[in-house]
Amino acid sequence: MMQQRIEARWLEAFAQVFRRCGVQPGEVAAILSESQSRPVLMQLAELALQGLGARVFHVMLPSPRLHAPVPVRSTGASDAIGRVAPVVSALAGRGPSRQPGTTGGLQRRRAAVPAGPFSCVKRAP
Repeated sequence: MMQQRIEARWLEAFAQVFRRCGVQPGEVAAILSESQSRPVLMQLAELALQGLGARVFHVMLPSPRLHAPVPVRSTGASDAIGRVAPVVSALAGRGPSRQPGTTGGLQRRRAAVPAGPFSCVKRAP
């Protein structure tokens, strides 16, 4: 089994992708993962985003039963959301975190980051 540990070159690779996504200091970033996601990928995403000054939180969903020969989560995509309305709302920036006065002056954009190989989705303000 391959040893999985944080290495500088991987941390820089994640940070480079997030910079290309336009992540800015003060932004709120959601790390979307599944229960079967590799922990090292979630840690790399968190450290890279924090290094860019983003405020980070995790959304972990149960990994669904496989319906394909290769897990989709290995591609950076996720079937785990399954149109669950509260998860979609949280990632879209709707709900209690969007109430006036609750963001602590943070910018109102989010980066949803599936904890897979270099994926991010950025929602416009």
